[in-house]
Amino acid sequence: METNEVPIPDTPECVASHCGVWACRSDILTALARQLADGRIQAVSREELQAKREAEIEYEVTASGIALIPVRGVMQRAESKFPDSCSTVRLRRTLRAASKDPAVRGVMLVIDSPGGHVNGQMELVEELAKVSSRVEVRAYVEYLCCSAACWLASGTSKIYLQNLSEYGNIGCFCAVYDESGKYEREGVKVHVISTGELKGAGLPGSPVPEAALAEAQKRVDLIGAEFNAAVAAGRGLPLEAVEALADGRCFTPAEAVAAGLADQISTLEEALEDFACSVNQKEAVKMDEENKQLEGFKALADSDGYEFACAHFGKSETEIDLARRDVKIARLEEENTQLRQDLAAANGRIAELSARIPAPAPQTETPKAPGAAPAGFQAAPERAGEAKQGLNYNGKFAKANKK
Repeated sequence: METNEVPIPDTPECVASHCGVWACRSDILTALARQLADGRIQAVSREELQAKREAEIEYEVTASGIALIPVRGVMQRAESKFPDSCSTVRLRRTLRAASKDPAVRGVMLVIDSPGGHVNGQMELVEELAKVSSRVEVRAYVEYLCCSAACWLASGTSKIYLQNLSEYGNIGCFCAVYDESGKYEREGVKVHVISTGELKGAGLPGSPVPEAALAEAQKRVDLIGAEFNAAVAAGRGLPLEAVEALADGRCFTPAEAVAAGLADQISTLEEALEDFACSVNQKEAVKMDEENKQLEGFKALADSDGYEFACAHFGKSETEIDLARRDVKIARLEEENTQLRQDLAAANGRIAELSARIPAPAPQTETPKAPGAAPAGFQAAPERAGEAKQGLNYNGKFAKANKK
């Protein structure tokens, strides 16, 4: 039998990745642990592990623009020293890179995973939600999609199952080892000196107090509640229905679809074709909507001007009518202000021109002698004088005429 001679890295990152709460198929995790103990799993060297961390982000893009991102093996936050594992940190980076790739029209997670550690799981599902706002993400289950992998798949828009898939195993667990009996049989008694009942609980050889077990249960229940809520929200199911399924069972494809945990049983090729058709239809609908919006904008710009259309396009008809009224009022106020300014300028001009007109010269009057004719008056002919005389002597003039 080949033995594992490569030293296992013991960095704090590695230790943290294996302790605490798991969302994984327990039988598969146990089998992997036994293979590790027996030396049947070949760990990578430190140099190879560093190379895995520094490797470029890679994903395959189909001719129809669907990015295929594999999710295979036990899921852990850090790059694993074991083959067939999935780093949730790298998976987040891959999702982000694919969503920003102009050649990608959709993302398909191709899953074959028993689940993994909960460390990094929340960050992964939050990243998936952000990516899904930019590009649609679906999931295809090649064989296993259990526990943490099921948690991840539930956040996608559609889940396809291969006809021999195993899906579910909703829930999480942790292990607390009490080796006090073993140590006692060997004649060893461990005394833990600590500042509290839970401090140092579970050290090798020491009994595990009930309070420590209660704390572990509380932690598992808290994470399990997050898990159930995520599945219920992602699949549009009542929380009570998910809680009834969250007992660690794995479902057949037909059972998973009937329970609402998955959508369709198909091959990968059929799933990709269905995804591409859906993307094409959505893009066609989006293009029609954009054309309608463009026509609406053009009509508004033609009637009210480009700037008005930029400021008010997309608003309700009532809001647009109010905006038109405000524009008219503003224009009238501008015209009124301009007229007032023009009137003030005209009045100023009139005053300026009036100031330039010279004042008329004053006229002097010549003293008149008594009985003198007014200035400019010419003496009448002698006959006129006679008439005047006749007028002055009416009686005599009338008598003379009679004669």
